[in-house]
Amino acid sequence: DWQPELLLLAQLRNDLEVLTAEVDVVISNAMSADFSVPLDQLNRVDMASLAIIGNTEKLLAELTQRNAQLEVVRQEHRELYDYLVAWMAAVYVVAILLVLRWTLLAVNKPLVTLAEHAKLALSESSASLSHSAGGPREVRELSRHMNSLVGFLDGRLSEFQAIVEAMPDAMVLVHRTEGVQYWKPGAADRDSISEDDIKNVNPAFWATSEQRIEMQQMIDECLDTESPLQTELELAIEDEVRYCEIRMLPAREETVVMVVRDLTEKRLSEEHIKHMAYHDDLTGLMNRNAFTDNLDTLIRERPANPFTVLFIDLDRFKHINDSQGHEVGDHVLMHVADCIRSSLRASDQVAVAHDGPLSARVGGDEFLAVLPGVADPELVEQIAHRLLVAITRPITVRGASITCSVSLGAAVYPEHGEEVEDVIKHADLAMFDAKRQGGNRLCIYNTDLGDRTYRKLAIEARLNGALERDELYTVYQPKLDLRSGRVVGAEALLRWRSGGKLVSPAEFIPVAEESGLIVDIGDWVLD
Repeated sequence: DWQPELLLLAQLRNDLEVLTAEVDVVISNAMSADFSVPLDQLNRVDMASLAIIGNTEKLLAELTQRNAQLEVVRQEHRELYDYLVAWMAAVYVVAILLVLRWTLLAVNKPLVTLAEHAKLALSESSASLSHSAGGPREVRELSRHMNSLVGFLDGRLSEFQAIVEAMPDAMVLVHRTEGVQYWKPGAADRDSISEDDIKNVNPAFWATSEQRIEMQQMIDECLDTESPLQTELELAIEDEVRYCEIRMLPAREETVVMVVRDLTEKRLSEEHIKHMAYHDDLTGLMNRNAFTDNLDTLIRERPANPFTVLFIDLDRFKHINDSQGHEVGDHVLMHVADCIRSSLRASDQVAVAHDGPLSARVGGDEFLAVLPGVADPELVEQIAHRLLVAITRPITVRGASITCSVSLGAAVYPEHGEEVEDVIKHADLAMFDAKRQGGNRLCIYNTDLGDRTYRKLAIEARLNGALERDELYTVYQPKLDLRSGRVVGAEALLRWRSGGKLVSPAEFIPVAEESGLIVDIGDWVLD
């Protein structure tokens, strides 16, 4: 009566279905975009694996006991039952190895090799058993069922093994003191790194010098706490620095499994996007947001240290664009940016500008630069002169020689403002004063310039609506014929009385011209 053995075989099949369901979850996670298997899921796989191993042991014990009971007929069936015991021992070995290979620890090639030898032994024993003429029908049925079970296990193993091999992440089996025991390369490493190159290497030496201690501490903590850990480190492999995500899972005694995901391309893409968000595409200089953020940092970290902001604006740039085309205009802008980088001494740059000088393009033809630690007007003028000389050197674009100039305005922190925007605004006002004086020069902000500017803004604000309030009127200057003494004509002169006081035409006429109000005022005068 082979009923106990058949019942254990049925239990093994049920256990296998449970294990298959749990492994399917692991496979699903392995195929996801972000490969991460929860620890409790691995525990469920282990429990299902242990159930199969336990029932396999029971089945082997039953068969061993059966063999002892049938010892009395060993003369007739000696060959049959010797094969049976050897066959079931091979099945036991194969079952254990196949189950182990289903977990994330199944990356050790010696296990794979041993499993293949066990399967070969099973095949030979099974063939002998199938051809035993005197074997009971129940034994032959058991053989058929066990062969089916092993075939199913091997199919699921091949599926999972293919998924593991196709994973882009590297998997490393690391012993605390003996280093790397096994390496399953990632997608980026398959052609560049061999297992022999890293066998028994301490993976802490892959990390950059600043992070080696962190890597070793992570291995020790994972083993001591028996809990998974995750971090991001810079690894120097094959003389190339790579940004990697490291996941560690405790394995057997003193051994961890490291899952290494190469994030280099992702990190470089993120840095490129960040650079695009804070830099000008054409010149590579910072944009206004990045510039003001860096100045805010400078003020926050060194509130007592002065610095000078230069506001740089191209003279007659619209004429260059209109007459030569925008391609030439782009070359001129890049020329100015290069001059700003090269003309400002290294000591004139801000330490917080990690990727280059603290200079920015903040408009079509407007640039900003900072001179940290510089507040002396004479030194500012020396630096500005060096910059003006560099910019005014002729450049050749598409066979044409182009000469350009700039107007410079300077303002000093904290003398001309304690906030970033105030310093930039006052440098901008000084730049406009340089333009008013003909351009290609430097003007440094002072309180008189600020007073004139604010008065100009006030005049423009009051001039709006002056016609509606009947504040404008005309007076007439006679023209005399000096030979006859007769009045032969008159010159009409515009006057403005605001708030009971006369405003000089020398003040409000230029404001009207710059603001465009002169058009409506001119029509009114003609009427």
